[in-house]
Order: sequence, then C-alpha cells, then structure tokens
Amino acid sequence: MAERVFKYANVLVQGEGFKKADLVVRDGIIRYIGKTALVGEDCSGKYIIPGLVDIHTHGCGGKDHGDGEISATDAIRRSLMAAGTTSLLATVMTDSRENMLNAAANAARCAMMQGGARILGVYMEGPFFSREYKGAQNPDYLTLPDGEFVTQMQQASCGGLKIISLAPELEGAADIIQKSGLKVFLGHTGASYEQAAAAFAAGAAGVTHTFNCMTPIHHRAPGVVAAAMDSQTAVCECICDGLHVHPAAVRMLYNAVGKERFCMVSDSIRPAGLPDGEYVSGGQHITVKDGKAYIDAGNIAGSTCTLLEGVRNLVRWNVCSLADAVYAASYVPASVVGAEKQLGSIAENKLADLVVLDKNLNICQVIMG
Repeated sequence: MAERVFKYANVLVQGEGFKKADLVVRDGIIRYIGKTALVGEDCSGKYIIPGLVDIHTHGCGGKDHGDGEISATDAIRRSLMAAGTTSLLATVMTDSRENMLNAAANAARCAMMQGGARILGVYMEGPFFSREYKGAQNPDYLTLPDGEFVTQMQQASCGGLKIISLAPELEGAADIIQKSGLKVFLGHTGASYEQAAAAFAAGAAGVTHTFNCMTPIHHRAPGVVAAAMDSQTAVCECICDGLHVHPAAVRMLYNAVGKERFCMVSDSIRPAGLPDGEYVSGGQHITVKDGKAYIDAGNIAGSTCTLLEGVRNLVRWNVCSLADAVYAASYVPASVVGAEKQLGSIAENKLADLVVLDKNLNICQVIMG
C-alpha cells in the first residue's frame, strides 16, 4: 500500500476554498483531508491545488500532436505535467485528413501509456472553419462540415473525440451540432449574433478561445461573444496570457459568464516553453517574438504560456481570487469533458493529481496519483 501524507498545507478543498489541513493519499486516491497524527511531508506555508486540466493544447517544448509520432504526444504530456497540468485533451488543428486521423490515433495510443499527464481525449479544432476568420489555421485544408469525417476521427481516437470546433454559419454545421452527440464549440467563425444564438439553442456547448478568430462585439452587431454571454449554458474558453485577450476583456468575460462558464485554456503550440525564434506549427511558419507567436501573414497563432501562468495572471489582473482562478483551470475544464467526478478538484475519494506551490505560486512538486 503506497501512502503519502502532506502536513500543515493550505489545501484548496472542493466547495470550501483554501483550508489549513493535512492531506492523506493512499494508492493514488485522496483518502483524508483534515488533522491527523500521521507523520508526513511538512508543507507549511505552501498551497496544494488540484492538477490543472487543459482541454485545448496543441503542443509545447518543440513538439506538436500533429507531428505524426506517438513520441511527440508523449513528450508533450510529460512537459505539461512538469508545468502543473496533469490532464489534457490532445488538440488536433486543421491539416490533411490523413494527418489529423493519425494524430487522433496517436493520442489514443498514448493515453494507454504510463507516465505524464492524463490524456482525456481529443479536441478537433478544424477543418470546418470560415476562411475570413481562419487565424493561424492552414487554409489549404479548410472544408465544409462533414459528418463522415467526424465519425472517422471518433473511430481513430478509439471513441476519445470529446470536442469539435466549427463555424456554425457553414452548410452542414447544424447537423453536426444536433446529431454528432459530441460537444460542439463555435470557433474561427464569422457568425452573427443571431446565428451563434441559434447554434447554442440547437445544442452547441461553448466557444473556442473566446474573442479570438470570431466576430467582435459591436453595439449594433453583437456577434458570437455577446451570444455566448447571453446564453445560460455556453462555456467560454479564454487564453489568459495577456497577449490574446486584454486583461480588461478577460475581466468583462469573467463577470458576464461567471465562474461556472469561464474555462481557461492555454492553446499552447510547439514553441511553448522555448525561446523566441522560428518554428513550424500546423504546417505553417511561426515566428515568436517577446513570447507572442505569429504566422507569416501576421495573424497571431496559439500561445506560448501554461495554464499555471494563466492562473497567476487572473490573480494579478484582479479578475478573481486564487481559488477561483484555479477553478477556471481545473474543475471547469474537467466538467466540460465529464471528468469532474474523478479529477479537477481536491476531495476525498478523487484521484490524487496535485500541485504543491510555494507562497509565490511557483511549483514545488507535481503529484500524479
């Protein structure tokens, strides 16, 4: 029987906030939170938070899920774990169908391997997008929504496909929203407020990297973002690196949708965790300068940040408390993929995926089970 005891920590307990307590882990499961006479590791002055859950990440550390090698996806999950992210969706961006199917299959195989962050499934970001709002998606492979390809991706991922991102104004999008049985997020879209609202009413579940690559808010044409804010159910992803979305807009979104619908994502790509320089991501040349990634056309690409950096930013920008910032990067994304009963928060009988932080929110250790 494997047991670890963390003593005198500030533990972020589900439903209670931070609480000074001992935490007992046995056989990979949280068994007890409270005072105990057991001897353990002194965590005085440290925080223990749940492992973070990134449902939208393409890669990091020089690797991308689209590289076509299982070793790349394995390297990504190990890098993410070291940065405090203990669960993820392997996000596959617009590419040839062969490459997208291969990436989904590699994610499924890697999910069964030991070590690194848990792969909870696959996020299909593309290729059913608007050309006008394509952002850094490869235009060579953009196409109209195709239910048969969605089925092929589901089969390649061994049933692990969790989220599809698409532009709802495209022909065929409504069928996927209503009939696929999967979570559909609106992204890379020129949809009007009315089109987006209709998509949410039909069952669309959320918005891909809110504000980015979609119609902006305008007082006479409120667009996708306002439709999401008006919705009572739409989950709004947000990249909290300070580059993709201004802190004031992050605060506006958080205040509009509340803690239950604000979902932090990294949208990290290959250069994440590496110095400024020249890279290739999604088949396109990427330049990173001062931490900001661009394709040659000048469009901003994915981010180079981690979820934990986003958590620090939410606190620094006075968006919310530390407890609520962690919630946005753990419980909310876990609930999006239906994993909130096993992970995403600290409670007895849940998986012991934990991050120990010092008072400055730097990582001391990451525990997987």
